[in-house]
Amino acid sequence: MIEDGHNCPWLLQYSHQELAGGSMYAFQLPAAIPAQGSAGGPPSLGEQHSFGGFPFPGDVRLIFLKTIRDPNQLQPTWDSMMAQFQAMMEAQKKQKSK
Repeated sequence: MIEDGHNCPWLLQYSHQELAGGSMYAFQLPAAIPAQGSAGGPPSLGEQHSFGGFPFPGDVRLIFLKTIRDPNQLQPTWDSMMAQFQAMMEAQKKQKSK
């Protein structure tokens, strides 16, 4: 998960310790973290990727977990995801037409 959905492999350059059999990590971070997009820092927004290729901001797994815990959230969640996807497609169309 560190490498795929959370955009955090840059953390592995810092001293860290595996916990819980490698399912979690504890990191010793420097006093000043390099700026986003700079060498040694977190990826810039354009370099970030999403879990499983989903084009939505944030962690889509949390969205699915919400609907599993409360099935009444399935339709509102679907509607929200479709609205976000349509807005993203419109923004891409506008960007291409420039």
